[in-house]
Amino acid sequence: MPDRIDAALLALDAYQQHLLPGLTTGHRESRAEAGGLIHGLVHDLLRYAEHNDLDTVDFIDQLVRARTDPDTYAMALPDRFLLNAEVEFRPGRQPNGGPDYRGFIDELKASPTGQNTCTVRVPGLAEPLQARTSDLRPAVPIPLVPTRTTGIVHSATEAEATIIALSIEMLRDHAGSAADPQALADLAELSGTLANWSGTTHATVARHLRRIAWKALHTANDDPRAPSSAELAATAFPDDLADTLRADEEHARQVRPTRPTEPGRPARQHP
Repeated sequence: MPDRIDAALLALDAYQQHLLPGLTTGHRESRAEAGGLIHGLVHDLLRYAEHNDLDTVDFIDQLVRARTDPDTYAMALPDRFLLNAEVEFRPGRQPNGGPDYRGFIDELKASPTGQNTCTVRVPGLAEPLQARTSDLRPAVPIPLVPTRTTGIVHSATEAEATIIALSIEMLRDHAGSAADPQALADLAELSGTLANWSGTTHATVARHLRRIAWKALHTANDDPRAPSSAELAATAFPDDLADTLRADEEHARQVRPTRPTEPGRPARQHP
């Protein structure tokens, strides 16, 4: 796969050839032509998305605001936030002077003093962070991630949910046997991308979300009204992750989980 700059150049080549096949000076030779083609392409992509009922306007708005005016984009009021919104700390506002984390809002609390607070879930951190809403701003979106098994992942929220879903399928269908190499490759790429976005590490993201997947699988076996991936991801991670994961792996070798019974179908019996 070419890198993203090369891919963008090829997309502009194709757009220019289709729209202006007789153009003698193209976007590769002229900055003015490049700017005009980019404006036209973005406009036509938005029209295409609207025609096909695809939601892209909020994504474009968030991307533009975060890139052009991140520090003055007002988000200090509770009604500016939504649960699971992707946020990052403003420069110099990190808790205890820590790293530049990005994550998702799990809980919002209004304060009579005006110092409204929220809980921020950071992929790869064992415990959520407590923050004032005035210390946060919209997070820079992750790059699109084309996967082999689930299509294109468009956001950090979707990346987290996809990692959990892939992990559930692997735990359910491949306990005691070799996992799908394509699914493993997608897990590795998504975990790395999410770690780079959140400011943590590939290993901690993979371990934490695998633990959430294990919990989701057993919750689904016990109760068909299982919580969603986002709800499970919002659960605080245990402190003894290493011991827990070793116990999970040992249990997976001994017991193959049973799929939840689907309406009209008997439960599968495993030897």
